Formats: sequence, structure tokens, C-alpha cells
Amino acid sequence: MSYKLFLDDLRMPTDVYPDTDNNSWIIVRTLTDFKNTIKEKGIPSYISFDNDLGDSMEEGKDAAKWLVFEKEADIRNMDFKVHSANVGGVREYIKSLLDNWKKHLNSEINESTLPFKEENVRPDIFKRTFSRGLDGYELKWHTDNEDRKVKVIQSSDWKIQLDNELPQTFYEGKEYFIPKGVFHRVIKGEGDLVVEVHKLKTSKSNKEQNVFSESFRPGTISENLSYHIKNQLPLNESVFRIGSDAWLNLVNEVRELYNSGKIELNEDEKFIVESNAGKKAIYKNKEVPLDVPNKLYENANLYEVYVDDEGTIKRLVFEEE
Repeated sequence: MSYKLFLDDLRMPTDVYPDTDNNSWIIVRTLTDFKNTIKEKGIPSYISFDNDLGDSMEEGKDAAKWLVFEKEADIRNMDFKVHSANVGGVREYIKSLLDNWKKHLNSEINESTLPFKEENVRPDIFKRTFSRGLDGYELKWHTDNEDRKVKVIQSSDWKIQLDNELPQTFYEGKEYFIPKGVFHRVIKGEGDLVVEVHKLKTSKSNKEQNVFSESFRPGTISENLSYHIKNQLPLNESVFRIGSDAWLNLVNEVRELYNSGKIELNEDEKFIVESNAGKKAIYKNKEVPLDVPNKLYENANLYEVYVDDEGTIKRLVFEEE
């Protein structure tokens, strides 16, 4: 059913759209009516948002957040406008939130944004060239939808890192196995990097193919912390993905050493270990990490974080500007 939804505690659609007919809209005055209408009739073709909904604590941006964070609504074919008289950032917030959610749903990857040039050389095998002029910040943590073998054709001190593992050097002529669904990243070296990526159709379960399964010598501190100390990497510049098990374990290890007076930290490191980062708690029957921002969607600057508010675990959602 295609319909237009007007959310406002006082006004009528004709107050905002003089050329329209009130009868062509479904008018809702509260957040509850907004939710119930969409649950009953489905996603509208158009929503017009007010923000301040009378004397209640409810706001139009709560309706937009409900669509995205709770309903996870498919709004790809929905248009919207914020007609609220409250211009204190509300219009941009709702627009940014819904536009980013649409981008996530569309999952469109613009080839011009990829950090490499790609050539299909054989079925399921692609040659990728990473330029020496690439900005290292363009090489992000990501996962793949299938197992992959990566053969290095040309490299000078480029590295690859799997989640929860230390970086490993890309050696020319060597093959590296990357399991499906595992976070990993490429770390920039000197010159160009050229690799052949073989996208495997069948799952590989042979652990020996994983070049990151090396064993380490035991010591008084973990190999991961030893690596950071040896390479003069502070905790706030860790090589591990923030929120990964390796990062959480590293934070907990550093916190224990700091609390016992065995290690000195900079101010940024102190901020981390004096927070609840590295600790876990239960939220809605699920174990979650505390004080660790997690990006919600690949194509949107939306993050969630779980915090301990005087013994109550809360989930907060925010947008990075």
C-alpha cells in the first residue's frame, strides 16, 4: 500500500504543503501512532517529519531512529522531508541518518573509491595494483564473502594483518590464505603492491594454509604487547582493530600492568585503561564489550557503544561528524 505519512502534534499537511489535500495523508500525532501505522500499513512512500511532539519527551528524530535502529526498515523507495520549525541541527540529523541508511541498504560500492586498480585475468582470479601514492588511511579493515588466496607479485615491505593477529610481511612469490568473514587489512609499504586474488568457490578448512597461525615463545608479557613495545607503538595506536579480541586482551593486560605500577603510559593510553574498555557485560542476554565504539554500517558514519551507567548497561548510538 502506497501512502504518505505526516508526523506533527499540531499542524495539518496543508499548513506545510498548501497545494496538497489533507485527505491524501495519514496524519499521526505521536511516536506510538507513527510506529503502529507503519507496523500495520508498511513503509510509506513519503514521510514528513515534525520534531517537537508537544509536551512529551518524544521527538521526530526518535521516529527516524526507530526506523533505522529497531525496525531496520527498507526505505530505499521512500522519500521524506523534515518540516519542523526546530532548525537546531534536527533537519540535518534526520536527513543524514536516513540518507546513510539508504546507502547501506543499497550497498553500492563506487569503483572510484577502491584503493586499487583491478584486472580480471582469469575466471575468479583478479590482479590488483595498490599504488605507492596511496594514502594509508584508505586501507581499511574489511571482510570478504568468500575464502581467498592472495599471491604476491610485487611488494616492498607491504604487510597484511588478520584480525587478532600481528601484521605479517607480504613476501614476493608467496601465497596467503584469507578465510571468509575474517576482518583483515593491508598495511602500506614502499613502492607499488601487486597481488593476484583468487576468490575460492569452496570453503577451505585447512588451518595450515593460514599464514597467521604461527606459534610464539612464551614470556613474562604477551607476544602482542612485546610487539607494541618493540615497535614503540602506544596503546592508542595499536595495530589491532579496535574492539577485536586481541585489542581487548591487550587493553586488559596493559591495565593490569599499569595498576600494579609496572608500566608507564601516555595520557591517551591512561584514558583507555581508566575506562571500561576491555571489559565485557551482558546486554539483553548478549555479551558485549564496554566503551568500544562499533561502526554500525559500512557506508554510514553511525556507531554504537555499550556503557555502564551506574550498574545499568546501556546502548548508545551516535553519528561521527
